[in-house]
Amino acid sequence: MPILLVLLLVSSIAGGGYFYYTDTQNTITQLRTSNAQLKIVAEDNERAINSLKADAETNARLSAQLTEELQQSELRRNALINTFSRHDLTNLALKKPGLIEKRLNNGTEKAFDDIESITGNTPSDRM
Repeated sequence: MPILLVLLLVSSIAGGGYFYYTDTQNTITQLRTSNAQLKIVAEDNERAINSLKADAETNARLSAQLTEELQQSELRRNALINTFSRHDLTNLALKKPGLIEKRLNNGTEKAFDDIESITGNTPSDRM
């Protein structure tokens, strides 16, 4: 009987060890799979972060460029306002209509040409 008890105790310990070993191996397999998935997610996140950083740098550069162009445009606008404020075009047009008409037509044509060059439209595109 004591041998049977020892045999039962040894087999219980061996069975418990086997179940512990298989459970541990399953846990290790699950952890490796989870780790691999987490590495993929981390790489995707790193790529997304790098892309966002590049986009932010591009946006900052373009914003600075637009700010500079806006300042230049405002300077040109102010110069035009000063020019128009120094000249009374209505009075000048009444005194010298041919001169003013030619200059206004030339200026209007130049403005349209500038708009066309900026937008890429030609006169035939407008019709």
